[in-house]
Amino acid sequence: MEDQANYRRLALIGAIICAGSLGPYVLGLHGRLPFLLDAHGIQLGRDFINTWFYGQAFWSHDPGRFYDQDVYERALQAVFPANRFDHVWSYPPVFLVFAAPFGLFSYPVALAFWTLLGLGALFLTVHRKGWRWRTSTVLLSPAVLQAVVAGQISLFCATAILGIFRLMDRHPVRAGLVLSCLSVKPQMALLFPVLLIASRRWRVLVAAAAGVAGIVLVSVLLNGTQTWIDFVTKGLPAQAADMRVTMAALGQISVAPTSALLLTGVPASLATCVQVALSLLAAGLVAYAGYHAKTAGPEREALIFLSCSVFATPYLLAHDLVALTAGAVLFARGCDPARGKTWLVLLLYLPSIQLALGAWNVHVAFLIPIGFALWQTARLNAAVRRGVARDVGVPLALGVLGEAQFERKVPVNSL
Repeated sequence: MEDQANYRRLALIGAIICAGSLGPYVLGLHGRLPFLLDAHGIQLGRDFINTWFYGQAFWSHDPGRFYDQDVYERALQAVFPANRFDHVWSYPPVFLVFAAPFGLFSYPVALAFWTLLGLGALFLTVHRKGWRWRTSTVLLSPAVLQAVVAGQISLFCATAILGIFRLMDRHPVRAGLVLSCLSVKPQMALLFPVLLIASRRWRVLVAAAAGVAGIVLVSVLLNGTQTWIDFVTKGLPAQAADMRVTMAALGQISVAPTSALLLTGVPASLATCVQVALSLLAAGLVAYAGYHAKTAGPEREALIFLSCSVFATPYLLAHDLVALTAGAVLFARGCDPARGKTWLVLLLYLPSIQLALGAWNVHVAFLIPIGFALWQTARLNAAVRRGVARDVGVPLALGVLGEAQFERKVPVNSL
C-alpha cells in the first residue's frame, strides 16, 4: 500500500508538470502544416527532423552526401525555409535502415507514428499487472516529456536498455541482438562491453558483435560503402564541431559533467581531464558491479550501470535520461529508508533539477548520478564483504528483469 501511495503521488506530480509544460507549448504552436513552429520559432518535433530526413534520404541516391554539413543545411532549408535550429547528421549510416519507414510519410504523420510507437514500446516494457501508478510515474516523468517534445530516439533506446537487462541472463542471444540495435546511438551503449566482460556474459557479447556486423553489412548492401566513408570523413568532424557549440548552447539541459564544467568557467583542457577521470570511474564501478553480479542482483547491477552511463559520456542531454529515470522507478519498492526515497525523487526529477539550476547558472546536477552510483556501489561492497548473495534493497521488478527466484538472506528495504 505504501508503494501505491508513493507512486500515486509521484504520478500526480508528473501529471501536473506535464500539463504545466505541454499546455503553454501547445498554445504557442503556430504556422502551417507540415511544419508547425513553437513559441521560439523551432519546428514541432525539433530533433525528429533529422530522423525524418534520414528516412527520406534512404530512398534517394547517395544519402551519404548529407554528412557534408553545407549540403545538409541547403537541403533542409529547401524543405523547411523557416528552420532556425541547427541540425547535424550525427547518426551512423545504420540509422538509415531504421529510419527508412518514416521517410515514406509526410513529416506530421511520421512524427505522430514515431511518438506513438516510442510511448507504446516504453509502456509495454514497463507495465505489468498492478503497476498502474508505477507505469504512470514513468510515462509522466520529465525525461519522457522532454523526449516527446524533442522528437528524440530516447524512448526506443530506453526500451532497448531495459529489455537487455531483462533478457541477458535468460536469453543472452536475444539480449545481444537487442544491444546491437543501440549502434544507432553508440553513447547509450558505451558501458555495456565493460559490464558484459566483467560479468563474463560472453554469449551476449558475441551476439551483440554479430548483430552489429549484420546491421552494418545490411547498410552497406543497401546504401553502399561510400555512405560510411562520408560518415567518417565528413560526418564525424561535423559532429565534433557541433558538440563543442552544443555543450555550451544547450548546457541548461545537459547533464554531462563536461558541459557543467565548461559553463562554470573551467578551462576546456581541465574539463576534459575531469571527464576522462569520471569516465574511468564509471567504467570501474560498472566492472565491479558486473564482477559481483551474483551478489549485486540484477536490480542493483542495472541501477549502477544506468547511473554510471550518465557521467561516462561528455555529451548527454536531459531527454537521454529516460532509461535512468525508468530504472529508478521500476527497480524501487517502498523507498525505505528515507535515503532511498530521496534518491528516487532526485533521479526521477533530474531533468527538472538540471533545468531549474541551469536557469540560475548553477551546474551541479551531474553530481546526483555520481553520488547515487557511489552509494549503490558502497552498499554492494558491504554485501560482498559480508558474503551475502544478492543482498539487494530493491526487490526484483519481475516483469522487467524476468521471473528470477532467489533467496534473500538479509532483508533490506531501500533503493
